[in-house]
Amino acid sequence: MTTWMFWAFICLGLGQLAHAWPANGHRLQLRTILGTAESIDEPGLSSSEELRSISNNDEDDDDGIVVQDFERRSSSNSYQQSVFDLTNQARKQGRYCGSTWYPATSALKWNNQLGNAATNHAKSMLYYNYFSHTGKDGSSFVDRIAAAGYARNCAGGENIAGNQTPEKTVTAWINSPGHCANLMNKGFKALGVGYAQGGPYGAYWVQNFGWC
Repeated sequence: MTTWMFWAFICLGLGQLAHAWPANGHRLQLRTILGTAESIDEPGLSSSEELRSISNNDEDDDDGIVVQDFERRSSSNSYQQSVFDLTNQARKQGRYCGSTWYPATSALKWNNQLGNAATNHAKSMLYYNYFSHTGKDGSSFVDRIAAAGYARNCAGGENIAGNQTPEKTVTAWINSPGHCANLMNKGFKALGVGYAQGGPYGAYWVQNFGWC
């Protein structure tokens, strides 16, 4: 019995080390989602990056989308404001997202409902220690946006990241084709940003985009 317990403690200790390893590795994790279609894994990524992009939307097809004029409101903290401002700065300049050219486009307007959905998801990932577009309760980004009071059919997309600063986070999104496509999508009209400090990557970030 003593020998069995000894090896059990050894295995448990190794398991704890393996689970804690990402906290000590300065890794960057990014994922983007646009709609709900097949997953496309991008090749050629380094061991320090994990990226996914999902899309089933044609940005030129605006059928059934009701465009509303949301009043610009300030974000709840300076880090969220920085990501919001950096995103709109990026949209002022045309750029390639992977092999696809996106022309300069109009600025996004801040939306509190999208911001609340993004913030709640960032806090959930921090509190429950996970990194996914699927919420702890099984929710999709569309579910979370609708629950925050934003029209379900206007939910456009979501970017998430684990990183330390607004500047590094937006730069990493721009350099990733799927995230960049969300960021430069001319059909998106509104944006909310979520931020939760802490965790293995320093902070969790969420961008929720809206068609309306």
